[in-house]
Amino acid sequence: TTSPPDVDVLYHKSPVITSPPLFHWANAQRYCRDKYKDLATFESMEDIQKLKRPILATAQVWIGLRDDPKSWKENLGNAKNSWRWSTTGKPSSTGYSSWANGQPKKFKDKLYCSTVNNRGKMYDASCGLKRKFICFDGKNFFYKLPGN
Repeated sequence: TTSPPDVDVLYHKSPVITSPPLFHWANAQRYCRDKYKDLATFESMEDIQKLKRPILATAQVWIGLRDDPKSWKENLGNAKNSWRWSTTGKPSSTGYSSWANGQPKKFKDKLYCSTVNNRGKMYDASCGLKRKFICFDGKNFFYKLPGN
């Protein structure tokens, strides 16, 4: 039996989840940039609340937030100031963040990217892990759903 083809589904300003495929963060970003605009960017709790769907119950999905290896976080003593949105290369324009307790962790010599879970909490994870992801076209969120 073959798997049904993947279908992109649009939910106006309301995300749904991307799976399959599972991609490393950079490949997810490339996919989103090719088909939409970029990985999802969240500037408010309202954006994050749109993620609270049963399909995200156990998933942590890639979003467009990455730890900038060129930052001065070690000198500034703040691990959170080095995180940049892939759409702009800058921190949140509103100052909004929704890190889970103890996040982001301080890791040296590794590239870390951000995931978000069903509670809207962000976690750091090695960018080399394969995960589901959320794309954004500037107005709408896109997930990739299997099937019809």
